[in-house]
Amino acid sequence: MKRTTLISLVIASTVACGWALAQPAPRERPDPEAHLQNLSVILELSPQQQAQLRNMLEAKREELEARREIGREAREQRREARRADREAFEEQIAAILDAEQQAKFDAMKAERRAQRERRPAGRGAQRGEG
Repeated sequence: MKRTTLISLVIASTVACGWALAQPAPRERPDPEAHLQNLSVILELSPQQQAQLRNMLEAKREELEARREIGREAREQRREARRADREAFEEQIAAILDAEQQAKFDAMKAERRAQRERRPAGRGAQRGEG
């Protein structure tokens, strides 16, 4: 009996450790200076080559940052377009409702907004959406 329990614990901890190790590490931005030093040592770069590579790495970093900024702007534009579409559609709905139905519809929208504000921060909230 004790042997079975011990074997079960070993198997469970092995599975748990394997799962934990299989998880991707948090993404860190590469350190360009460390990358330069690594390549310098491995490739035995001259000081002139190191200077050229440093300039190339800096240019690539700036290019990637500009690309990320374009992505942020595009996300913001899509978010704004979705909001405008939703508001236009809600106006179309409101146009066919009588006063009592409009009051219920407004209450539904208010409840939906409150639910969005109460929910825990998810993926969208981390990106600035929500």
